[in-house]
Amino acid sequence: MITITTTTTTTTTTTTTTTTTTTTTTTTTSTTTTTTTTTTTTTATAAAAAAAATTTTTTTTTSTTTTSTTTTTTTTTTTTTTTTTTTTTTTTTTSLLLLLLLLLLLLLLLLLLLQQLLLLLLLLLLLLLLLLLLLLLLLLLLLLLLLLLLLLLLLLLLLLLQLLLLLLLLLLLLPLLLLLLLLLLLLLLLLLQQLLLQLPLLLLLNKICTH
Repeated sequence: MITITTTTTTTTTTTTTTTTTTTTTTTTTSTTTTTTTTTTTTTATAAAAAAAATTTTTTTTTSTTTTSTTTTTTTTTTTTTTTTTTTTTTTTTTSLLLLLLLLLLLLLLLLLLLQQLLLLLLLLLLLLLLLLLLLLLLLLLLLLLLLLLLLLLLLLLLLLLQLLLLLLLLLLLLPLLLLLLLLLLLLLLLLLQQLLLQLPLLLLLNKICTH
């Protein structure tokens, strides 16, 4: 027997890591300085020469604007993907003889099962036939009993009829029988008379013969 077993295992692992960091800094400084100087001189008329006046006005405006904007954006993306694939392939090659033996064993088992089923079916059929035969026999016995009863009844009826006929005949033949009896009696009497008449003659003859 030759058996070849092949096992293949495949493992795949994938890891992906992504990190993104973004930093944005914006600084804006604006300074504005404005200085305005205004000088006004006023001189009086000659009538008032003695009183002379001078007026000076100074205006200073300073404007400072400072704008500072700092934007920090940090994006961190970490993706970890782990894929593990395990494939196991087992191939078994068995010799043709073993396969044939297995097939033959399976066929034998199937044949045995079929044989058992057929035997069961035969037994069931035999039981059914026996039951039917018993039923038929019972029916036949019942029919025979009925026929016997009918025959007995017929025989009894025939016997009764015969007895009735005999009685009728006897009733009809009674006068004839009486006549016959009378005739017989007459015959007997006649015979006796003849014998009685012949007895002396016979005695004489006997004496004569003896002498």
